Amino acid sequence: MYNQQQTITEYKSIDLFKLICAILVITIHIAPLGLADDVLTNDANYFIKHFLARFAVPFFFTTSGYLLYLNNHDQNNFRVEPIKKCLKKLFKVYVVWSVIYLPCTTIDILHSENKLYMDVLLYVQNFIFGGAYIHLWYVKSALVAIAIVSFLLYKKKSVFEVFVISLILYIIGLFGQTWFGIIVPLKNEFPSVWQFFRMAQDIILTTRNGLFDGMLFISLGLCLAVSKKISFKKNIILFVLSVTLYFIEFILVRNFDLAKDFNTYLGLVPSIYFGFQLILRINLTNWKSNLLFRKMSSLIYFCHPLVITIICKIVISVSSDLLNTPIPFISTLVVTVAISLFIIRLSKLSRLSFLKKLF
Repeated sequence: MYNQQQTITEYKSIDLFKLICAILVITIHIAPLGLADDVLTNDANYFIKHFLARFAVPFFFTTSGYLLYLNNHDQNNFRVEPIKKCLKKLFKVYVVWSVIYLPCTTIDILHSENKLYMDVLLYVQNFIFGGAYIHLWYVKSALVAIAIVSFLLYKKKSVFEVFVISLILYIIGLFGQTWFGIIVPLKNEFPSVWQFFRMAQDIILTTRNGLFDGMLFISLGLCLAVSKKISFKKNIILFVLSVTLYFIEFILVRNFDLAKDFNTYLGLVPSIYFGFQLILRINLTNWKSNLLFRKMSSLIYFCHPLVITIICKIVISVSSDLLNTPIPFISTLVVTVAISLFIIRLSKLSRLSFLKKLF
């Protein structure tokens, strides 16, 4: 994840919430309460995974946009060098972690029933349009989104124009995600239009990418960087109202079975915007662990899928019944945090300083 230098103490709150969001991402990939077959557990897991945890990645995007453009949003004096530096770092991180997860991908391919060349081509397609592994789509999307937003600013587009363009693309992307059920009737009513959508999706694989997802939240960070603070009372009211609308959207999507995937919601946009403003108000002047939390959030995000795979294999070998308990999630969290702290500690050694490339 891209981390711009932060020197102002109020941004320590961002580091705290980045760590919280990194933990929320784990709940998307492994059931926090276990797989027990009862209504209460299933509903709680569903709520955490498809509602609460969906704040996480948009918050990462918004943070990157906010910090990157905080002192570089003037169209008449837009500096390209910080953008190049950011994109270079993101690309290196993406390649490094793609290589780290390559053995996992290779094992999946070798155990696949598909023809080898088909799986290899699919991997290449994912590497380009999606992500080289299940969670690496974020890095790739951030790279693309920052490149596009920066290009628009460089071409002297206003912040408002950038946001409107991003919002239109995001709404289009919703029809490939949570609003998918709305366009299903096109299959019979307008088959040619449906075929076009299907063909486009066969190429880009998903609208969960930098163009139809990440770009909006990067531009939202840009908007936050240039906007004035509103009153605390107004901020609270608008945040609660936004989350309420987001929750209503979540319920409607579930009850009408609209979603193809649950990565994007329209209600997330104002929720993240006003929630981010609230986070900036948190004063953590005397807190000294923000830099550690910043590094941990990145490493937890990148390491957790590998840890989940290993933990689940161990748990199943002991007793598959343990999958019905929170033990796999808790074990994953503890081990991932421990690995993150270990990598950070090792990276401080001069001979192992290359490990800093991991975060």
